[in-house]
Amino acid sequence: MKKIITFAAAAAMASPLAIATAAAGDLDIYGRAHISVDHLDDDTDSSQYLMSNSSRLGVRGSEYLGMGLTGLFQYETAVDLVDGGGSGLFGQGRDSYLGLTGDFGTLLGGRLSGPLKSAVDRTNVMIDQLGDAHNLLSTAVTLGVPGNNVRHNNVLAYVTPSFEGFNATFVYGPRQGTDKGDRFVIQPEFNGQVGAGNLFVALGYLRANEGVVNAAAGAQVDETHEVWQLVAEYKEAGNWRIMGVYQDYSSSDTFDLLFNGNGDDRVYGIGAGFYIAPSTELKGQVMFYDADRSNADSDMFALAVDHHLTDRTKVYGNWAMIKNDDNVARIMHNYGHGSGTNNIGDEGTTPALGDDQWGVSFGVQHNF
Repeated sequence: MKKIITFAAAAAMASPLAIATAAAGDLDIYGRAHISVDHLDDDTDSSQYLMSNSSRLGVRGSEYLGMGLTGLFQYETAVDLVDGGGSGLFGQGRDSYLGLTGDFGTLLGGRLSGPLKSAVDRTNVMIDQLGDAHNLLSTAVTLGVPGNNVRHNNVLAYVTPSFEGFNATFVYGPRQGTDKGDRFVIQPEFNGQVGAGNLFVALGYLRANEGVVNAAAGAQVDETHEVWQLVAEYKEAGNWRIMGVYQDYSSSDTFDLLFNGNGDDRVYGIGAGFYIAPSTELKGQVMFYDADRSNADSDMFALAVDHHLTDRTKVYGNWAMIKNDDNVARIMHNYGHGSGTNNIGDEGTTPALGDDQWGVSFGVQHNF
């Protein structure tokens, strides 16, 4: 019988922070194959794409060490099913670690999804589809600043034992030779039965110190970057679910200016899913990017129908759209979804300032 150990009790395969371990001495080979056919339109051009969407392959396991302690390990890599991504099997690294668990909790070291990211992953109604909430959450991440939708390299993580549904995750990233280049993440959360359903609530905080921000800015701004995030979800399994997320990130005025106003903004949204048949879920999500900079907001809308053929395989149809103010050109297709569409000039994928983008997607996803 396999034992599932998770950061914040996240479901296996549903969150990159999920840690699955086998009985002592065993190995577990697992993965996900996810392909879709998409049509993308950026107000100027349009094109069709065959996408590989966060497909992955991994191996994980455990070894009982005695005295109530169990050693853990995992290696996971992205797999591009449509064009290989130029790197074959050993492509972009995903969550990989060596760790120890026992009555004291769980301690891990390696490349790990931050707890802020995992909280969104487990509640994100459109995860790995067009309109994924991460496309707007913590835009500063794309500029090199660690925020909620990242995996952290070279970090240690500690997860407390659960007490009546409450626990907390702590992440520390050493300086790695950079002056004042460390980072800290803390996230207390609750996950438990409330009424007829399950309630999940997480409050996360990230602080990246001066060296991290200086490296991202390419200048000596000597300021910190901070992210606050609140995520909540209530669901009755197989019936309905509803989630909400609010994120605020802030930094110095100098850093904000260097990154075109993306250093001190807010993102928020809600999503819901309803089972219209025993194996068919209708989903919707809206996300809003509220920028301090004038005329730099974005609104993102997404709808999908997922049909589960088995417990491990689903097919879906998905529509999404993003509306941009005059000073921004954000997209709704990139995070967790697609390969071969990230080059400047790809038709349908690079809206100009003030242009909108929309798309439709039909896909199949299989977990093993």
